[in-house]
Amino acid sequence: MKANRNSENLIVRESIFFALMQLMEKKKFDDITITEITNRAGVSRMSYYRNYVEKKEIILSYMDELFETYWENIHSKPQDDFQSACLYFNYFRENKKLLFHILESGLTQFILEKHNLYLQTIFKDLYNQVTLESTKEKYVIDFLSGGLFKTLISWAEGGMQESNEYMAKIVCELMEL
Repeated sequence: MKANRNSENLIVRESIFFALMQLMEKKKFDDITITEITNRAGVSRMSYYRNYVEKKEIILSYMDELFETYWENIHSKPQDDFQSACLYFNYFRENKKLLFHILESGLTQFILEKHNLYLQTIFKDLYNQVTLESTKEKYVIDFLSGGLFKTLISWAEGGMQESNEYMAKIVCELMEL
């Protein structure tokens, strides 16, 4: 019974997310109401509030899933920096509709919030073998995470014209400086 409830909850969350994405094609995020989301998703307000307190949680929880999947993929099989960077750009390319909606709505802080949380953890784990002073390590990780975030935003604002591999090559070259 619990597995069935989790499956139903997943369907509700996905329906709400995709409804929000459809609505963001026509309206700014701040102008979209919970009623519009629930009507488009075909779910009740009770179902909505069982999953979310506020609208931004719809995007943030989806981004959690995105970064968790990325984390699992780079952890499940050994990857070099280039492969990890290609995978990073690939994930955002696969979710470019979300990324473009976030940019168009002026919500880049949503990306930054999750980006910092996950990538700082990832970089800390990846560079754990390197013995840096704790203060220096923090700054190096902040630098890498912030630089990658800004690169992602610039790439998205430019329409993602460059390939994932090209972007990964740039990032890897910058990391070697």
